[in-house]
Amino acid sequence: MTLAAWLGGGAKSAATVPSHRADAPSEDQRWSRGVLAGIGGALVLVVAGVGLLVVLPRDGEGRPDQAVAAESGTDTTQPQPSAPGPTTGTTGPTTGTFNATGQVHSRLTAQGVVITDQLLQAAEDISVVYLSVRTLDGEGSLAFTPSINQLRMTVRGRRVSQAPVRLSPGEVAVVQLREPADTVRVRFHARGQVKTPDPSVPGRALVLLNGLDMRPSQSAIPQVVRLFDPGVLNLACVIADATPIPCGETDRRSWFVDLPGAAGDVAVVAQVDTADRSG
Repeated sequence: MTLAAWLGGGAKSAATVPSHRADAPSEDQRWSRGVLAGIGGALVLVVAGVGLLVVLPRDGEGRPDQAVAAESGTDTTQPQPSAPGPTTGTTGPTTGTFNATGQVHSRLTAQGVVITDQLLQAAEDISVVYLSVRTLDGEGSLAFTPSINQLRMTVRGRRVSQAPVRLSPGEVAVVQLREPADTVRVRFHARGQVKTPDPSVPGRALVLLNGLDMRPSQSAIPQVVRLFDPGVLNLACVIADATPIPCGETDRRSWFVDLPGAAGDVAVVAQVDTADRSG
């Protein structure tokens, strides 16, 4: 389906369940699951022991920019020694299968800011969390370059001080948890996740729902992406070729879509009626 065809419908769409969709979670399971991310094979590095987080830009192949690393005095080709303390250094994402799941719960403010609560949960303790910004090089208004700010990560109700407060496109942050846990939560504000698809149609917006990739390893994990907003008209899943595919369904409180880990890097975009909103 083309972008124009997807935007063509002005009324709310009937719920569409993608063929790859997993079973929807029950109400009491929705916040007992975890979060998808899409870091791929990027090599990242954290300096540990003093709570210092190193965020390295990625080159065109998803690796840290060697020039930037050289300026910072960091050799990304060699494992970094562990510093004393409860955290240790790492040279890249954990490989192999990690039994984890995720939730992404977003809402849109009248000022066009997306506020998201994101949950990562695993069957085993998580010691490292990988964060990156999902961008979308789509057609016209399907091009998104979000920026993440006011990020707050918590474990067992306590703030993870070494987590970044801001994250920009092209950066990969690795957060080494001093106290491994099976559940990690983040809340953040995002700008650049809302676009006006057609200026001639006032009160219509496209909203990128999963602008932050968050995962405990290199492998993709299942996630439920959800938007709480009374004006949602429909959802689309956008794959690598930026083709919007109608997906998702509603439970009257929100619109959501289940993405299995096998789906890989999928952006979820909502078409929202924003008319008659007050600040």
